[in-house]
Amino acid sequence: MLPPPISPNDQPQHPSIDDIKVEYHAGAQRPTVVFAFEDFCEERLQPDPSVLNDKPWHPFNSREDFEFAELVHEARMSQDMINRLLKLMQKVNSGQSGLTFSTYADVRQAWEKASLFYPMFTKSTVSAEYKKVNYEFDLHHRSLWDWIVSQVQDPKLASSFHWDAQRQYKYDGTRWVRFYEQPWTGDMFWDVQSDILSTDTEGKPLGIILWADKTKLSTFGTQKGHPIVARIANLDEKVRNGIGVGGGRIVGLIPVIEDDAQEKSKKPYIDWKNAIYHDAFRVLLEQVAQHSRTGYRVRCGDSCLRTLYPFIHIVSADYEEQCYFALIRGLHVPKGELSDLSSRHPERSEEHVQELVERKEGKGAKEDSLKLLGLRAVKNAFWPVLRTNIFKSLSFDRLHAYLLGLFLHLLRPLKTIIADLGRKAQTFVDQSLNAVPSWSGLTRFSSLTHLDFNDGNYLKSTTNSVLHFIASRFSFSHSSGFELLKAIRKYLEYDTLEDYDKTIQQFGQRLVTYREACGDNDDGKDWDSIIKVHTHLHATRDIRLKGTMINMDTKTSERLNAPLRKAYLMQTNFKNVEGQLAHLDDLSMVICDVRGAVDAWDEYMSSQEEVTAELKKDSPSQFGHVYLGARCPPTKISTLALDFVEDEAFHDFRKKIQRCIIIEHRYIRVDYESRVTWRKETDLLRCSPSFHGAPRHDTVIVNVGPDEMSAFCKLILPFTYKYEETVYALALVQMCETPSGIRQPADRDLGLCRIREQPRRQSQVIPLRAVRRGALMVANPRSPGEHFVVDALDSDMFLRCIELFPDRNMAAQIQAP
Repeated sequence: MLPPPISPNDQPQHPSIDDIKVEYHAGAQRPTVVFAFEDFCEERLQPDPSVLNDKPWHPFNSREDFEFAELVHEARMSQDMINRLLKLMQKVNSGQSGLTFSTYADVRQAWEKASLFYPMFTKSTVSAEYKKVNYEFDLHHRSLWDWIVSQVQDPKLASSFHWDAQRQYKYDGTRWVRFYEQPWTGDMFWDVQSDILSTDTEGKPLGIILWADKTKLSTFGTQKGHPIVARIANLDEKVRNGIGVGGGRIVGLIPVIEDDAQEKSKKPYIDWKNAIYHDAFRVLLEQVAQHSRTGYRVRCGDSCLRTLYPFIHIVSADYEEQCYFALIRGLHVPKGELSDLSSRHPERSEEHVQELVERKEGKGAKEDSLKLLGLRAVKNAFWPVLRTNIFKSLSFDRLHAYLLGLFLHLLRPLKTIIADLGRKAQTFVDQSLNAVPSWSGLTRFSSLTHLDFNDGNYLKSTTNSVLHFIASRFSFSHSSGFELLKAIRKYLEYDTLEDYDKTIQQFGQRLVTYREACGDNDDGKDWDSIIKVHTHLHATRDIRLKGTMINMDTKTSERLNAPLRKAYLMQTNFKNVEGQLAHLDDLSMVICDVRGAVDAWDEYMSSQEEVTAELKKDSPSQFGHVYLGARCPPTKISTLALDFVEDEAFHDFRKKIQRCIIIEHRYIRVDYESRVTWRKETDLLRCSPSFHGAPRHDTVIVNVGPDEMSAFCKLILPFTYKYEETVYALALVQMCETPSGIRQPADRDLGLCRIREQPRRQSQVIPLRAVRRGALMVANPRSPGEHFVVDALDSDMFLRCIELFPDRNMAAQIQAP
């Protein structure tokens, strides 16, 4: 729910820069309103306390019973282990606990009692004929629609639901510029509501997000699972993409068919497997398809009656899975044109595809027609769902297209080139990678040349730093290596700024130049056959249809594979595992919902304590948007000067602050407003002589001088001191500057942001309120005191570096669409 807007009668005649305009769909019957930027960026409203239950652990007998059941489930304990634990606890129980369990049977009975309130898994049968033999498979699934209704009716989620399409604009000083964010701000949600409005003036769209993927459950991959995860597009992103109440839920386990080695490559066999796949989805979507046509009247969590019309808004999957969803044999693009990012091809029409598949004609002629268009002769389970176009619902997969796709194809030839340069070059690169500073959310590696991984988190860590130190190793004489670095640079740009079509075209041009530089020595790579290169052309279309890429990212749902794998390894007998996993996920759903209720109640009770929000705001650990932690004992300046007598940064330190006693802090949390999402983001910074066994002094961006110009500086000593009754937060820092003179060709061509440390004897003391956010710097191993700013750390940092380094070659080429 958005914050209260300005009254329509008080709408400004002349908007201010950064004002936000929200245009609601006609079905909302709400006028267009303008929000002040700071109001629009406020956090979403919390649930009304009146909807909270003062016994949120119900239907468990007590909170202790629930927390015990939660603990043993999360620990994946067996029945025997639970009985032994309870027996031991009974021996030491003082009689004051609310725990009433005495055996595992009591725990199971509580679970079964609680499960009556939730849509549980059931078993159905799907079948298809192959070579005149009918094969049947068990499908374990819960009612997708019943789960959706349970979320819609939950009062705790009421403030997070959005029922009307919106078009959002930001005023840049001269015009209103549209931006895309949540799913309901995209064109698809708007078009669906328009279609609903033509038949039901009170109907509301309900978008469904689906993800599916086959995953390995056993250590050696002999046992596989194929979960389907559902989310509700109408919910706020933090709720929708979370793992708690309102987050993603496994709603089905597609039968896993063990391939016959002699049959698996045959077209009829593949069609048969696709038929089983869609029969499973047909069962799952049966109620959804019905209600998409008739609507479903329900009293929502805010006590309002609404008629909901479901549709499949987003299908999130890797490319192999997308072929199953769409029943295609590949892209409808000539193979030799896959790497041509300047070309456009017509999209498939779902109406035309359905007409071809259902057309009554000879089997051979029909197969020839479908093969020509890359289609399969199987009826799609999504056709009955009104206002659903599977080709539009399928979404660009950032994880597998970028990190596990395109970057891997760029990384491998880079490793080959480094290996060709010899052992000395490999050692240089590995040592440089090992020296990259720690950063929250990024994994550090000690080697690149021997690294082989398929985890997107690890790849993201490498992409953010690899370019900067390798750039200093290549020269123009190694043309293919340098051209490859230029292609990686362009990759980093549009991995950061996904909505710039022009940058994608520039990457395509860099890729062509690199291939020409390689000549016949291209490591045997056929770029014209790599599908993941072409898929980038769909990115901006999907953003306009469905909002930002976080709404479509497969990484969000792949996180649910880990607990599924853990349940298989620790809580099943490895036989007929789908039914056991379904039951265990039922327990997970109960635990998740009750935990959400308990946490909401605890948060409400905590807010009722005597300590007011205003007192908290004035806590000595908080200074505006900066929070200090890891407090050290009070230290005399004289003692500090002796400890760092050889460090020029501390010369005249006492004169700079004119205090006798200070308190050092080695942890800083900085909240800042992202220039991309306009929401609050957080950097976790460290400044410690020994962090996990090594010194760590993070870098920050600060506003300095009367004009508050932005600059980079390294933290040396954050501290507080008290004067009279006021506590001040300051930091001793080492300022950095941009090197003067003519920029190096590599800096211009690769868009590098080079800075140089000022002498430590010129250290300064600054107020910590001047810190804007943190920054990651990679040292230039060939020039002590020089660093490269990692501008691809995130989109906000990328935009800030465009402002701070305006003469970079790449910056001048980027324009908003």
